[in-house]
Order: sequence, then structure tokens, then C-alpha cells
Amino acid sequence: KGSGAYVTEVSKVVNTVTKSSLNMTIMGYIHSAYATDTSGNFWVWGGNGHGHLGLGHGTDNQPGQINTNTNIGTLVFRKPGIIAGYNSSYVVVCNTIGECWGWGGTSSAYGPAFGNNEGMGIPYKHVMPNDTSTGVPVLITQCSGGGHALALGADSNVYSWGNNSYNQLGRSGTTTSPARVTGLDTVEVIEVAIGTWTSYALSSNGDLYSWGGNDSGQLGDNTSTSGTKSTPSVVASNVKMFSVHASHVIYAKNDNTVFTFGWNHSYQIGNGNTNNVTGSTHYQLTTFDNVPIRQVIAHYGSTLVLTESGEYLSLIHI
Repeated sequence: KGSGAYVTEVSKVVNTVTKSSLNMTIMGYIHSAYATDTSGNFWVWGGNGHGHLGLGHGTDNQPGQINTNTNIGTLVFRKPGIIAGYNSSYVVVCNTIGECWGWGGTSSAYGPAFGNNEGMGIPYKHVMPNDTSTGVPVLITQCSGGGHALALGADSNVYSWGNNSYNQLGRSGTTTSPARVTGLDTVEVIEVAIGTWTSYALSSNGDLYSWGGNDSGQLGDNTSTSGTKSTPSVVASNVKMFSVHASHVIYAKNDNTVFTFGWNHSYQIGNGNTNNVTGSTHYQLTTFDNVPIRQVIAHYGSTLVLTESGEYLSLIHI
């Protein structure tokens, strides 16, 4: 609530995709959508200018299956969220046997930066480093892609690759192949996510880590907005869930409080203006004080909150 920023209840269905047994919808790159059905099929539709639907071409598409003519297997998503970051057209996902696959544009800014030299929109398997105990590639449980990529291994290590212009890989060395983010070696990570130039990880004890670029305050600490951070550090504690898109973050804590920080071009922070929230003091959305939260989602110019009572609320500019 405030001058131009509103908390509104979402209740209107604007369109329906008539595919049977869809059990999860994943928001994607700007105007693209992704979903799995109960049979393990992976459906895609919408904008496809850089091949980010994974169909081997760049034509906008009606609903189609990505895994009908590839050996990509059955893809899994831990929760609804973003699988292709803002200002990027490269998608990274994982399947049920722990492999990591990517596809999208193959210009110098996208595919080759990830080691993918296939054609536009052709799924490519990204091979992880070998597990030292088994001698075979590490199995992946989660991954997040955009201008760079993060993957969470079954060994609880975090792996990064892709663009590293803002130290968002959290390490030095090769950028085209996945390698371990050693700054998290002693942390039991349970979730990873990326923004446009920034990376995030949530630990099992509720610590939220960030590293990378900070032009809009999206690191959530006192790093200069003209600076970067190459080593992961804690920016919030007692966190039970978080979401990031582009350069803004929302998180809910175990004490039923909700906070936002970072980019605020469309009032998505919820503070009543369009000033970015920078530094280590994050904006508290007091509307949600003592309200049990089931899910939070950040997406470009909006932020969504689902309460345990089933209300879906959005922070938008009207």
C-alpha cells in the first residue's frame, strides 16, 4: 500500500491452456511458459525469439512438447518459478536422473558462454564435474539459468558456469564448464537461484547468501551499487523461502515476516515508490506480518505472495 504500489488479491483467470493433467506451470523468459504434466511430458509455449522454448527453432509457438524427440528425459521442477532470467534467453533445467540440460540462443552472449555450441533452441546436456567418491559426474537436484547458471548437486555443493562479468559465478577459472563455488563448501545448501547478474543460495539453517553484481542493490548488503562481490556472504537469516527475478528479491522468514530488496522500477518492492532498496536494511512488507506464507514469487515488475489460507496477493503498479 502507498502512492502507486498496491497489494491486490489475484482472482481472475485470464486464459486457460487446455492440456490434460498439467500439474505445474513455470514462468519463463518474458513471454514464454513451461509446464510438466503428470505423465512426465514437458510442455512449452509462447515467445521463442532466441530458441528458449527448446524446440530447435526461433518461431513463437503454440503448446508443444520439448522431450518428444530428444533424450532429455523427464524434467522436474521443485516449485513454480523462473527458469530463464530476465535479459537472457538461455534456459537450464534438470531431469529425474540428475542430469542438467540447457537450450536457447546460440549468439556469443548465450549458448557458447555455457559451452553449448548446438544450434538455436537445441537441448544440450551440461556435464558436471566428477564426484570424487564415485568417479562419475555429480548428480543435480536443482538448477537455475539465465545469463549464467547455478546447479545444486546431490553432494550439497553448488556449481556455476556462464557469464562472469560481475563475479556472479563466485569463483575464477573456466566459465564454459560447471565448477564448484568453493565459498559455499562448508554450507549445506538447499536451494539456488539467479538474478540478471547476481547469484543466491539458501542454507538448511535459513541463511540467505548472495554474490555478483549490485547495480540495483540486489545483493542485499552494503556493497556499493557500482561494485561486485565474488564471495558468497549471508544477507538475511531465519529465511524459510525466497524468490528472485532480474534484480529484486522477496523472502519470507520463519517468524511470519516478509521482506523485499533491490530493483523497484514498477513498484514491485511494495514501498510506495520506485526507489531501489539498497544496503543491508531490507523493506518489510508489514501487510504480511503474522500471516503464514506458503509461497513467494518475484517476476520482472511484480511480486506475488500466496498465503496458507489460499489468498494470492500481488505487488504491482496500477
